[in-house]
Amino acid sequence: MRFSTILPTLSFCLLSLALEAQDRSLIGWLPGVQFSGKLTERLEYFAQLGSETIVFEQLAGTSRRAPEMLTLDLTGGLHAELGPNWDLAASLLVRSRKPFSGEAGAEIRPWQQLTYIVRFG
Repeated sequence: MRFSTILPTLSFCLLSLALEAQDRSLIGWLPGVQFSGKLTERLEYFAQLGSETIVFEQLAGTSRRAPEMLTLDLTGGLHAELGPNWDLAASLLVRSRKPFSGEAGAEIRPWQQLTYIVRFG
């Protein structure tokens, strides 16, 4: 494979978000960076980094809110066209969670998907 056959793309999205639901508020930034491109005519790759959020919980009997957690996601994967009606995708999500009180945690979530496509019309 030659480097000239790889067509990487870079997209960047930075959103400010504020939501309110009963005793919880979500306030924070949701940055995201995604790379994608073709390895061959039927094989594509992608990688994505993003989703850092801060969640605030209303403390009982007060007007004070306590911050709960920061999250960071890293996702990478491959997508292949196996034929005119078949697609295969595989990905790995690594998520880091760091609460402001308590222990930090990590999650590793692999997945794969085989799809048969039926076209109508």
